[in-house]
Amino acid sequence: MDRHDVSAEVTAEHVAHLHQQDLNVQDKHHCKALTYWFDDDRKTAFCLVEAPNKEAMIAMHDEAHGKIPSEIIEVEKSIVESFLGRIEDPVKAINNELNIINDPAFRVVLEIKFAGINKIASLKKFFLGHKIDFESNISKFKGRIVHIDAEDLLISFTDVSSAMECATTLKNNFENDKVVTMAICAGVPITEQNGFFEKVIAEANKMCVIESDKIIISSEVEALYESANLNRSVDANSFYVLQKGEMQFLSELMAITNAKFGNDAFTSNDFYVELHLSKSQFYRKITRLFGKSPNQFLKEYRLQQSISLLRSTEKNVSEIAFLVGFKSQSHYSKSFQHLFAISPTAFKASLREN
Repeated sequence: MDRHDVSAEVTAEHVAHLHQQDLNVQDKHHCKALTYWFDDDRKTAFCLVEAPNKEAMIAMHDEAHGKIPSEIIEVEKSIVESFLGRIEDPVKAINNELNIINDPAFRVVLEIKFAGINKIASLKKFFLGHKIDFESNISKFKGRIVHIDAEDLLISFTDVSSAMECATTLKNNFENDKVVTMAICAGVPITEQNGFFEKVIAEANKMCVIESDKIIISSEVEALYESANLNRSVDANSFYVLQKGEMQFLSELMAITNAKFGNDAFTSNDFYVELHLSKSQFYRKITRLFGKSPNQFLKEYRLQQSISLLRSTEKNVSEIAFLVGFKSQSHYSKSFQHLFAISPTAFKASLREN
């Protein structure tokens, strides 16, 4: 898939002509121009092409019309279809010489992160314990399941109102149960980052680190909602809007945390130095977002990371304790027991049994 940033004068009809020109020369370059998406509001176009390599794709575009893409990435057709709903041109309208497609690739993504030490139990509870007619609810709001496992669930929507209504409906089914956290953000499939919808997914993952009874949304999602709903404000009782400054702080915080948590010499006091903030500024920011002290945030993050290691490796509890930044096994075990109401040894034994 490639990305083209086009000028303000370009219309859907212009892009349809360019796509037709690609079709005319595709065989010469051993390519197949499957389809494209055009976003008139954001003036972007994305082409999906079967090609032996990037060079062949560029050569096809160059001969056809000279419009060279700014970015090209390799994608799986099944993933493209799950996000965008199709991997070929829609049926052409009757009596139309061109197949004009004014279909933006911009998508709104809802991530649902399953909480608790037993993610499998959380997943079952989500589907069964609350009696949710899950697929029916998603279909009702025209959502598409992109990814699902014991850790989290990704759903793609074409518009922000549907995503927010679907999230509210699902959230209401377990209103008094902190089994999940939810986040909604939006974007296009290709940015300066590598990977299909990588920036959107990364933002949603970071937002889901914030434990909240509310559904967390980006400031862009808030603006899109208000624009689509005659400037009606987002319901503050159901949604927490993560402002751009907070998102920047969260991104920097998680980058440092991911890089440093395994170093037992790194303490919560080192955060504000790394972030170039005063101690009081850092404390205010982290308590506002997470509702916990810097020390508690770092300790719980280390404990959550240890769960993944207990699940995925044969390392013993002592080894894992040191890998996630604890200076002693006893401190790690006591902290684990306190947070999850089970010892790491018993938890690892339960994994073997199951």
